[in-house]
Amino acid sequence: MQLVGMSMWVYLMLLSIGIMGILPFLIKKKHCSEMLKMAFFLALFDFAFENIGAIQGYWYSTGSAFPLLAVPIEVFIIALAAGSAYALIFPSKFEWHFAIASSLVIAAVGTFIEAMLIGAGNLHYANGWTSYQAFASYFVVFLMMARVNELLA
Repeated sequence: MQLVGMSMWVYLMLLSIGIMGILPFLIKKKHCSEMLKMAFFLALFDFAFENIGAIQGYWYSTGSAFPLLAVPIEVFIIALAAGSAYALIFPSKFEWHFAIASSLVIAAVGTFIEAMLIGAGNLHYANGWTSYQAFASYFVVFLMMARVNELLA
């Protein structure tokens, strides 16, 4: 899927900013400090994870307006929005059944979005990295996020 004049990174970033602009009006249960903690936790964790993976040669990205080392700035902003949304939407109390189910959903969506990015030519897997590893990574990260959400609340 090719968006004329706009990389898919920019489209996804604008989508995440828009969603974060709407969510606080729909759900009013968290303070900004809780959302900011989760936002920066996910953004910094993702920044480290993506750069380590790029250094190891597992993936690389193209089409960013401004890459932060190997991470498109759009991804950093998306991670900030996703961490905020996670704190806003999901309960602070860790429960295994909910954490596993929500992590499965997020992992499936994340892997699907990566497949679209690959199709658009904005993301490239290498050195044996596959969508199976991407799915497992998303799952583990968001299972961890459920616990971090409880710790940071």
